[in-house]
Amino acid sequence: MLIDEAHHAVPGSAYAQILGALEAASPDERLVAIGCTATPYRSDTKSMLSLLSTCAFVREIPQMIREGWLAPLTWVPLVLDLDLASLPLTQTEEPDYAPEALTRTLLRTAVMQELVRQVAPHLEQRPTLVFAASVEHAQQLASLFCQAGRSAVAVSWHLRQSHREQIYADWRAGHIQIVCNCSLLTEGFDFPAIAALVIARPTRSPGLYVQMLGRGTRTAPDKRDCLVIDVVGNTPDLSQQIVLPHIVGVSTHQELHALTRQRTEPVGPTESLLKHMLGANVQTGLALLDPIGASPYRWSAYRDSYFAILNAEMAAIIEADRADSGLYHSRLYTMPRGQEPIHEWIEKAHLPLRQQVALVHEATRALYREALGSKNASWLEEPASEKQLETLKRLYPRQAARIESGSMTKEQASRTITFRQLRWTLTHPPSPKE
Repeated sequence: MLIDEAHHAVPGSAYAQILGALEAASPDERLVAIGCTATPYRSDTKSMLSLLSTCAFVREIPQMIREGWLAPLTWVPLVLDLDLASLPLTQTEEPDYAPEALTRTLLRTAVMQELVRQVAPHLEQRPTLVFAASVEHAQQLASLFCQAGRSAVAVSWHLRQSHREQIYADWRAGHIQIVCNCSLLTEGFDFPAIAALVIARPTRSPGLYVQMLGRGTRTAPDKRDCLVIDVVGNTPDLSQQIVLPHIVGVSTHQELHALTRQRTEPVGPTESLLKHMLGANVQTGLALLDPIGASPYRWSAYRDSYFAILNAEMAAIIEADRADSGLYHSRLYTMPRGQEPIHEWIEKAHLPLRQQVALVHEATRALYREALGSKNASWLEEPASEKQLETLKRLYPRQAARIESGSMTKEQASRTITFRQLRWTLTHPPSPKE
């Protein structure tokens, strides 16, 4: 049995009933079920692992973009006069903006006019899909785009299917540029040439956002990228609203610069020095939807693996399966003063990154020292201490002059020292088969 959109395959679902019926009909036969989904997120606590217990293969959106399976994404944050932080939330396990309140806020004429005024110049001739908060919102936006000289139309369940199919045919043929919808084209609709998405209905739901994003990530001839325009409030709360950088891993610092329309500073001498010492494979700008980014631990990425300091002598390491399955294993690395390092497996089985992060948290909770290992520690942005600088100059004697003249923070110095301590085990990792 092959299950598409497998994030719906949870206990109590139609998929569960079908699986149960098939097993009952052939009790002597072994039922093999394979599930596929591009959006392994749900708004409740149910998991598809309850029915499909083994995850065999994972690919994240950034990796698929790098490998050419998905179109590159270009982000444009659109700051409007909205106070999203004051909106009531749904009473669900994954709270989102209450639909009625969100719609009232977005339907203000001045807000819609400003949205169209700012969006239109970015669209060029791109086939564009707009996600609205309601059918009325979709209709109003389509009308305003038409007034701005664009060919636009709204689609909804109120239209006959034959009428909708004609609109889609005209859209594919290039007779219509912009289609506005509310919850109609979120899942399953396939038009690979879509090259611009306007997320005009802000959301706190990762699943909903990724479904919307998926309408524009397909590759197509002559499609160089997909433009993603996120509508945000005038005081953006990046810890609540989902925007594109949460998916592809732009750091919060870069997000805030974009949202406040400041220029991100060019790479300075300190960053250049860090690249030299750490190598280009070490990164810290991790996607917030990624379990690594959501973890309270201060993880750094090295190639396809991650490491985080737990306390003065211990680090947690999560490493990718060498068979390129997209799965991971995890281990604890202890560096006792004056002794040989000690390696211990946390979980040797290859599992999805989300599960490995949870297992690391559980296994190291008693070992973790928040003041040292937290990514929110108060000391991180302070200037590097003299002791850190002396350690760095000892570890990297050829870079001593640059280290002395740089403006390194304590976080940057700590990350560099930690990487040097872990470099051998990161570059020569043990095999979980050993």
